[in-house]
Amino acid sequence: EAGELDLALVKQTRGKGSPLASWREPLVWVDSRDWPARERDPLPLVAFPSEGLYRQQMTEALDGLGRRWRIAYVSASLASLQGAVSAGIGVSLLPKRLMPADQLALTQWPKVAPVELALHAGVSVSEPLTRLSAALIALCDEVMGPQ
Repeated sequence: EAGELDLALVKQTRGKGSPLASWREPLVWVDSRDWPARERDPLPLVAFPSEGLYRQQMTEALDGLGRRWRIAYVSASLASLQGAVSAGIGVSLLPKRLMPADQLALTQWPKVAPVELALHAGVSVSEPLTRLSAALIALCDEVMGPQ
């Protein structure tokens, strides 16, 4: 936001700033197929560290329902969070496109706002940055689907 970086590829709330390109990232509540945690009280949550986009949406949605919850597992690693959900440690809110086969989408749970992957550019412009931007946009289009 301060313009200190040449390029930044970040997850953010939708519609923030003026990115070069952005891709919608739908989120889904997930639970283990084999060891479900969704009926426990308080509900155990598997979450990124505090101040993360997903964690805030989880806790706000559950508070809005009056559902008791507790943080059962925290990691900055997506793979660790997926493993914790699959092992039955708790439920989480994660990108839909990355849901493993051993997890179940909780489709009747509260809707949450999708986030986006956004490519922001600083003020400096150069041919290498232009080429890198184009390559990142092409890669994200391939992985995430066109904008």
